[in-house]
Amino acid sequence: MDWHDMKIAQVNQEGQQMRHLTLTSDAALPFSPGQYVQVQADGQKPGFFALTGSPESPDRPELLIKQGGGVADLLYAAKPGDVVQVSAPQGPGFPAEHLLGKNVLLIGVGSGLAPLRSVLLSILANRADYGERVMLVYGARTPFDIPFRPEIVGWRAHVEVYKAMSQPGDADWSGYVGYVQHLLADLDIPAEQTTACLCGMSPMVDGVKAALADMGIAEDDVYLNF
Repeated sequence: MDWHDMKIAQVNQEGQQMRHLTLTSDAALPFSPGQYVQVQADGQKPGFFALTGSPESPDRPELLIKQGGGVADLLYAAKPGDVVQVSAPQGPGFPAEHLLGKNVLLIGVGSGLAPLRSVLLSILANRADYGERVMLVYGARTPFDIPFRPEIVGWRAHVEVYKAMSQPGDADWSGYVGYVQHLLADLDIPAEQTTACLCGMSPMVDGVKAALADMGIAEDDVYLNF
């Protein structure tokens, strides 16, 4: 496998346990929404991370890192100027050509927002190429665990945003409490001309697929990024 040396240009805290890394390199890293890369540092076993930036900016790859051991913890602790090794983009990603002209439903939880953000940034850069409705349904444990919060506020001017908190605790949260697969039933989502992109753990994906099927969205119109 070919590895590319990339320098960390910027680090932003996102939620309680995630950090957003922006990388730079002498060579661009073209990718499709939903693809991922392997990253290695300091001799650790490589980890797999979804590309979360805009495909329109391949010269500045972006990653969303969640603490969890191994190379993820090294990246979480990284500082601007540190160098890491990054593979070429891998995986099929989301089929961008199948989203064109359609209503787009993006559903994810936790760090699963990373590849969905890539799709959303691509849509926002070419909004007229997609259907009337673009909807983001996102779940986290608490409001303090939501990444990209200022961006989400800005997205609301162009797309519909729905959030579900599974364990808000003492947080000042007046929105939906529960899981994204259950929130879907409360939303007015058109079954016709709607394509869905999902990212999350298997139980969430299975629950969402079942909910979408009940709403009349065909399985052929539901995509994962791997």
